[in-house]
Amino acid sequence: MLNPVNAEKTRLIRTLPLILLVILLIFLISIPVSASSLKENGETAISNNSVYSPTNNNQEDDLYLDEENQSGNFLYSVNNGEVTITGYNGTGSGNLVIPNTIEGLPVTRIGESAFSLCTGFTGSLTIPNSVTSIGNSAFSGCDHLTGSLTIPNNVTEIGEAAFNGCSGFTGSLTIPNSVTSIGTSAFSECTGFTGPLTLSNRITEIRPNSFSNCSELTGPLTIPNGVTKIGKDAFFRCEKLSGTLTIPNSVTEIGERAFYICSGFTGSLTIPNSVTKIEISAFQGCAGINDTLTIGTGINTVNECFDYNDFKRIINNSNIDIGLDPGLVFPNVDYFWVDEKKPDEAITIIKKKSSAKKRPSITNMSMNITDARVEVGDTIQLAPYFTPANAIIPPLVWTTTNDQVATVDNNGFVTIVGNGHAQIYATPDPRLNAYINISAFCNLYVGGENPEKGKDLTNKNVSTFIERLYTVALDRASEETGKTYWNDKVTVEGTTGADLARGFLYSDEFLNKSTSDSEFLDVLYKTFFNRPADEAGKNGWLEKLSAGTDRKEIVDGFIDSTEFANLCLTYGISSGSAAKPNITVTPSKDIIDFSTRLYSTCLGRTPDADGLNYWSVRIANQQVSGSTAAEGFFFSEEFQNGNYSDEEYVTRLYKTFFDREPDEGGFATWTGKLREGATRKEVFDGFANSTEWARLCARYGIMR
Repeated sequence: MLNPVNAEKTRLIRTLPLILLVILLIFLISIPVSASSLKENGETAISNNSVYSPTNNNQEDDLYLDEENQSGNFLYSVNNGEVTITGYNGTGSGNLVIPNTIEGLPVTRIGESAFSLCTGFTGSLTIPNSVTSIGNSAFSGCDHLTGSLTIPNNVTEIGEAAFNGCSGFTGSLTIPNSVTSIGTSAFSECTGFTGPLTLSNRITEIRPNSFSNCSELTGPLTIPNGVTKIGKDAFFRCEKLSGTLTIPNSVTEIGERAFYICSGFTGSLTIPNSVTKIEISAFQGCAGINDTLTIGTGINTVNECFDYNDFKRIINNSNIDIGLDPGLVFPNVDYFWVDEKKPDEAITIIKKKSSAKKRPSITNMSMNITDARVEVGDTIQLAPYFTPANAIIPPLVWTTTNDQVATVDNNGFVTIVGNGHAQIYATPDPRLNAYINISAFCNLYVGGENPEKGKDLTNKNVSTFIERLYTVALDRASEETGKTYWNDKVTVEGTTGADLARGFLYSDEFLNKSTSDSEFLDVLYKTFFNRPADEAGKNGWLEKLSAGTDRKEIVDGFIDSTEFANLCLTYGISSGSAAKPNITVTPSKDIIDFSTRLYSTCLGRTPDADGLNYWSVRIANQQVSGSTAAEGFFFSEEFQNGNYSDEEYVTRLYKTFFDREPDEGGFATWTGKLREGATRKEVFDGFANSTEWARLCARYGIMR
């Protein structure tokens, strides 16, 4: 029999876990009550409405933050007896006046995105003297605020994008000496400032995009002596800053495009010995700095940093041997020669001469997206390709033909805003007159059918041919970038079907497949003949391979076949084959439309049946190209008998080759060339060799 005492002990032991669990539950339930009682006693407790302030740098002292409150339309939190404005209830109207105090406590911080996109404010902005910190994106996109911007003398930090896009502010911009930090893009796109820029003497870095596209700031720029880094795009397109640009001895790095097209600076430029790194295009387009460039001892490379700066003299204190290839360092300058160093001098003097190596200028441009159907609200990032690949890349100007349909910023970022048709152009800066008639464009169609005759937006035949190569050679679908690249190679640069096929068959992707001879021949039959291999033919090729014939010779054998020439003709592509097609093709509706528009834009009349058939059949069977056909019209007896003025001649060229009326600048350039003695054929060739004409031909399914 169990001892009663032991039995009682056993019962207690068995129930002990249950008792402990009950105590734990009571403890957990009591915690919120304790927090509430703390708040009732005047202490600050964590609640579900607490707001963490990213601008707070003293987190160990701020374990508890007050809940978000509202005073009028201002949302705020309290931290250690100081107020942070965290938001605004509404879009605002009229002037924006931020109070000095709320509930008797000083307002010291404007929190992250507190007034971002409050576009209803249409008056001035008043920031009280009590504020010490302006947070990230605090006023970003408040583009209707107007008047001067006064930053109080107690502010120590201005966050990233704090005033980004506040384009309504005017006058000068002064960053008080109390400020020690200016965030990335803090004043980017503030295009309304029209006075000088004064920087705090306590900042140590000018971060990327800090003042990019502040295009109306004027007067000299003084960079404080304590600055060590000037970031990427820091003063991008601040075109009206003027005077001599002085880089202080404290600077060690100058970022990519830091002073891109700051064309108002003049005189000489000295890169101090402290600078060890200058990124690409740092001073590109600073055309006014054209006297003497002095390069300090700390520089290791300056490749492509000074594009389009036509210096009279360059003093090189660095270890860079610019004389080996000055065209790489100063690609646009006419040419240089290098004086021999004098025994008592440690510098190299570089001056102009009429012989030296020079990088080529671009000869053609195309866009990564040439045509697109889009909807309102969509965005697209456009980027041009350049020919040749090693060319100097000029600064670009982006424009839209219809800002009610699409807008574009200085970097090719497009926003669709309405229905209709628009073209987005990228054109080398017109101040660089070496690039007349070179541009790239993208057609955008929004909310409906293509208004241009209902045609496909690209050469459907070329696109299909390219997609075939992805399928039969690489055994996969195309990617957009690659397909656009190859389409441009064919339609813009005139790459033949033979070279197009070689590009796929000799690519690393195909070679890494390590195909057997039999597999290789199966791919060739599908690529060049668009059919499976016949047994007799394949065996003949296999014997050649077994005997040691190189695969490239086998490829050439397929290329120089009548069957491949016929295939390319059906796709409207130049074959590049030694063989000629032995078939004829019937003109498509697009080709007939192309011939019809030549009668309309060049001769100003409807076509006669015989003439229309003559040109359409010749174009369809590649007996003439689009340009050759156009030449036949413009230099026909009928056109010559029209005795058209130079102005009318150029206008008809625009309508024929570009499908639009002349733009003012281009029209003046071409008519000016004719007045200066250029022949009409020379001007015709300028239009016929343009990318815009190649794109137009592609939309009709023919080669330029």
